[in-house]
Amino acid sequence: MPFRKINTCLLAAAMMAALLPAGCKVVNPPAANTPANNSNSETVVYQQWETETHRPHVDLAQRTRDEQKEYSDWREKHPDHR
Repeated sequence: MPFRKINTCLLAAAMMAALLPAGCKVVNPPAANTPANNSNSETVVYQQWETETHRPHVDLAQRTRDEQKEYSDWREKHPDHR
């Protein structure tokens, strides 16, 4: 009977030891070219376009197709903002 308890405890300890390293994940800050940062930099560039073209702030998705095309054309002419 004592050996059965010891075996159960050893099995439980082995299973916990196998799971322990999986819980230790290092989270690094996003790199400059990750979608999270690209989204933020795109927002900055879009706001610059609004300022340069003297437009009120409106979400790009809410703009007309013509305005979206104007932004897209402006964006292509400003490669330094990519």
